[in-house]
Amino acid sequence: KGEVSVITGSSGSGKTTFLSQCLLTMMRRTNVIVASMEMRVVIQIAKMMAQKGISKPTDDDIDYFCNSYKDKLWLFDPQGVTTEKDINAICHYGKNILNTKVVVVDSLMKIDNISEDDYEAQKRFINKLSVLARDLEIHIFLVAHTRKLNDDNVIPDATHILGSSHIRNLADNIICLHRRKDIERQIDMGEISPNENPNTAYLMIQKQRNHAFEGSFNLWFDKPTQTFKDHRN
Repeated sequence: KGEVSVITGSSGSGKTTFLSQCLLTMMRRTNVIVASMEMRVVIQIAKMMAQKGISKPTDDDIDYFCNSYKDKLWLFDPQGVTTEKDINAICHYGKNILNTKVVVVDSLMKIDNISEDDYEAQKRFINKLSVLARDLEIHIFLVAHTRKLNDDNVIPDATHILGSSHIRNLADNIICLHRRKDIERQIDMGEISPNENPNTAYLMIQKQRNHAFEGSFNLWFDKPTQTFKDHRN
């Protein structure tokens, strides 16, 4: 509680998908609210159901899923553009009315009044999120894209976050996700034997203000279930 975690990675790396998978585990212990301006609510629910092993849900499956999480999962359905004031209201409403302890803001670049080259506005916004997390005793996940890299195989880090350096300086934690789509393609084409078992993703903890650990984890992305795993099969 009281911290802001930035999750970053190049476009298509699976940041939103990874967070969705994490939330399914978090909801065993707490309520969460997701403000996703990049994914429609119905798609968010469909993705979570796939991650629960329900890829072709029936009406009964959908009812069961929604009833199972109706007091745990809250999804912001934006109408029009989303502003800083909306995010502030979501955090307060989530904590004080819905008793949510985790808030996801997806993503920084979808906040209407903050452009990618307005570094001062980005600094103010990240600072406001830090204050909200501290004062409300909640954890806020902020999705932030990386700059477009010349080579898709380059593994990005915190310095590649699109926008102001204050994003990484003011965040408590920075998590970087990278998918090896070149290896995924080779596996799909049969150019790599499953016995070679190369990992297809990296999860990198690149900053923890209040804990000592920084390091990387090898993961495997399973497309049918939209999940990241710590083993190939």
